[in-house]
Amino acid sequence: MRRHMAGFLVIDVYSIVGIGTVAVGRVASGELRPGMKARSGSGVIEVVSIEAGHRPLKSAPEGANVGISVRTAGSGKGIFSKFGQGNASGILKGLKGTVVEFA
Repeated sequence: MRRHMAGFLVIDVYSIVGIGTVAVGRVASGELRPGMKARSGSGVIEVVSIEAGHRPLKSAPEGANVGISVRTAGSGKGIFSKFGQGNASGILKGLKGTVVEFA
């Protein structure tokens, strides 16, 4: 099975009440899909949903300007670590202007 990858250029990051952490930017390479994950020093960032112009997308092709809702899995206890909003905002704010690789 072929593993899909996508690069996402983080332009800005917002914390939105009722939604959580939303990063806006451009798909720099590949095709971004919900469920894709990226590793950071503090854990794993997962794409929960993708939107463009307030419309949900099943995927975003290279060059698309989109907003992605994300959550993190911190360093919990093995398989029992829980996904949540955690520090996704802080992690992504530190990555503004860089390309995050999702797989």
